[in-house]
Amino acid sequence: MPTPPESEDISQKRWNQKKDSIFRDNKAFAERILNEKGFPGFDLVGKKGSYGYWLMVQHADFDPDFQQRVLDSMKVQLERNNANPNNYAFLTDRIRINTGRKQVYGTQLDIKMFTGKVKSLPTENWETINERRASLGMETIEEYLEFNQESHMESNATIIPGVTNVMVILCILIFFVTSLIFVIIRRIKRGKRRKRS
Repeated sequence: MPTPPESEDISQKRWNQKKDSIFRDNKAFAERILNEKGFPGFDLVGKKGSYGYWLMVQHADFDPDFQQRVLDSMKVQLERNNANPNNYAFLTDRIRINTGRKQVYGTQLDIKMFTGKVKSLPTENWETINERRASLGMETIEEYLEFNQESHMESNATIIPGVTNVMVILCILIFFVTSLIFVIIRRIKRGKRRKRS
């Protein structure tokens, strides 16, 4: 999830409101294009333009019906080699996850907060996933997960391999709270002994 720019003093709540507003504006713009032209393939807007359009749709998670309409139109362009197959896979999986179904290509990931371990969200027919990915020219699921694991660990500095900063902070916090409780209990016991004397 994007975070607020460091150069601005903005709360996470305000940032989310701004981001959601932008996503909704982008969706309205993308829907006008879809209604007029269908999915804008390479021949219409070039590879960068087609990618930009797909990116707006990919982040319209609040409207999976719209995303599905785009995916249907994108499939026509994909069959003409006029759309990016990886983007098709990502949008397919995004829609399926957003509607409570298992994904097909394993593109949507979960990152475990404490360990930083990257794993694919629920995926149908795991044993044939690499065949489906290969049909779109994608790397194997193992290569994809390894790349994302390495990328995540590089961008989230770790103190101990496999243990994220969140885990380290949590351990420090637990140690501090436990020590504080120990001190409080000790003072209570001392107070009771003094009263008896």
